[in-house]
Amino acid sequence: MKTKILVFLFVLETSLSSCFYSVNSSSVSSATTFVDDIDIDTMYVELHRLDLEEQPLYPMSIFWAGDNLVVEENVSKVKTDLFKIYRNQKMVSKFGSIGQGAEDFKHPFLHDCGKFEDSCFWVGDIDKFVQINLDAVGNVTTNKIINFPDEIVPVNQVACFRDSVLAFWRTDEYQLSFFDMVSKKRVGYNFYEKPKSVEKASFFDLNMNLFRFTYGSCNDNIVIAYQNFKIIDIISAKQQKLIKKLYFKGYDTNPIIMDGDFAMYDMNYVLFFDFVIANDDYFYVRSWDSPFLEIDMHDIGVPKIYKIDYEGNIQKLYVLKQRIRSFTIKGNEIFAICLDPDEQEWMIYKGELR
Repeated sequence: MKTKILVFLFVLETSLSSCFYSVNSSSVSSATTFVDDIDIDTMYVELHRLDLEEQPLYPMSIFWAGDNLVVEENVSKVKTDLFKIYRNQKMVSKFGSIGQGAEDFKHPFLHDCGKFEDSCFWVGDIDKFVQINLDAVGNVTTNKIINFPDEIVPVNQVACFRDSVLAFWRTDEYQLSFFDMVSKKRVGYNFYEKPKSVEKASFFDLNMNLFRFTYGSCNDNIVIAYQNFKIIDIISAKQQKLIKKLYFKGYDTNPIIMDGDFAMYDMNYVLFFDFVIANDDYFYVRSWDSPFLEIDMHDIGVPKIYKIDYEGNIQKLYVLKQRIRSFTIKGNEIFAICLDPDEQEWMIYKGELR
């Protein structure tokens, strides 16, 4: 399914015109920091199943909007009631359908910007960004739809939206683009350094193979964490520049394989970062540090979550005892979608942090 979506997006991308105002690569020499897990304060966390009145069927993402717990279902298995909203562990509302209508979604994703105090949240799609507003008891009241201009559709994922400037990623040669909705100008950036060993590889190839990433954002901060390199970039959305680059010990463990002009990794590469959430003061990033096939096929690997401030200082390392699909953190509590060991289904769990 993922392969089909990727091919579909690539075909669309090559058929669309790209109106670039400028293209820049970021210099990283003055912003680098090297870190080692040995010196990090570590806590082992055990999660316990949250007793929801009505469990979601196929939960994929989770987020807090005010006092409302929002859960996104797997869109490949559920076509209606994609988003379920819980309050005091009871389902209070549900909404969202796959379709072609103005308020339908084509390929939605829950945008976690870490803002827990507001009773609203954002859902991204390939052609729009939707703000969902909730009332005092968790019912959906209004939807604010921001339709993307044709020249940037399809959008794979939105990093942030502020002051009419949309930061996003799509299938092309730039890992992050900024589009001014007023001037209609787009700027594309690659915030990584191109390795000398892959000088012949295209930036499209590097973005899709070597520098695959996940990101989160809050306010002015965008965090990019890489799957194949144990590296984290902290970006200023307003300045559109790299603020800090964190290199972790063993960041270049995966050997690069060249096949002609194509750069790639072995299928069983070590998976580093694959999930980020961000709030006002910190961001949290999950790392596996385990071979991909062992995690994917054999259900092993102990996930770790780093708590890091925007100066690049690691505050805490949480080591989990269960496998999780996604998570969100509110105060000193973590809520996660976990694989239940007894029922072998993904369910909502909760744990305490300190």
